[in-house]
Amino acid sequence: MHSFDFGFFSALTIAVVLEASPFLLLGAFVSALSHELIPPDTLKRLAPRGRAAGVGCGLLVGLLLPTCECGVVPIARRLLQRGLPPRIALTYMLAAPVVNPVVILSTWVAFRGDALMLGARLGVVALAATLVALRLGQTP
Repeated sequence: MHSFDFGFFSALTIAVVLEASPFLLLGAFVSALSHELIPPDTLKRLAPRGRAAGVGCGLLVGLLLPTCECGVVPIARRLLQRGLPPRIALTYMLAAPVVNPVVILSTWVAFRGDALMLGARLGVVALAATLVALRLGQTP
């Protein structure tokens, strides 16, 4: 029978919160910055209309913004509030944690420059995000 170690649980919980906090703040900051600097209808007007183009746009945004799983939610929510089609926000939310420059570089380093592993990781995530967004990211 195992006993519950509340001290270990507390320390682990605090560590996770402290580790995630900067990324949550970064996501909230980017979201707020986009709200203040980009006029309300600009993103909606510039968004691609086609399904495939919208998914490609979501992947591109994920490639440009170095955010993790914690930071994508406020940004994706702001994209939706600004009138972007759900497929763009969904693709971004699913792909950004892996297809951003920081993770691409760390994957390259972790696998000692193995282009096949880097390409496989990026490809699998991009494919999964694309398929999910095309299926579930319908504009209501």
